[in-house]
Amino acid sequence: MKQRTVIFFLVAMIAITVFSGCRRVDQERAEAKLTVTETMWSGRAKDLPDPTVTVFEVFSEGTVLYDNEFGGKVYIEKLTDEKMTLRFVDSCFVESNQEGTINILATPLDTVSITRGEEIKVVTATLDAGIYLTIRFE
Repeated sequence: MKQRTVIFFLVAMIAITVFSGCRRVDQERAEAKLTVTETMWSGRAKDLPDPTVTVFEVFSEGTVLYDNEFGGKVYIEKLTDEKMTLRFVDSCFVESNQEGTINILATPLDTVSITRGEEIKVVTATLDAGIYLTIRFE
């Protein structure tokens, strides 16, 4: 009888520990936030639209962050609490140079990793007009 009681309490404690840990992970992810800012640029046009800001407070692997026939598709390929890998599909996005110029000969991005608290800035490898995309993982 004592042995069954001890086993019951051990199983109950393990279950409580496992489920409490799962809730903590879900809460941490729920507190995470992704901000995607799309800014159009042009060497000629003066009246460009204001930047478009999209905030994701709920996201997971497979979430599409950006989908535009001009710039391609960006989605979350891998996700942990502190890091994510973004996949670029049919994209002409490249990393922008530090001085803000665009290397139009650069190889388009395939994947990029971003750590929580960081942001990445990419730009379309085009000449007369294009898109700057800023993705911040908070």
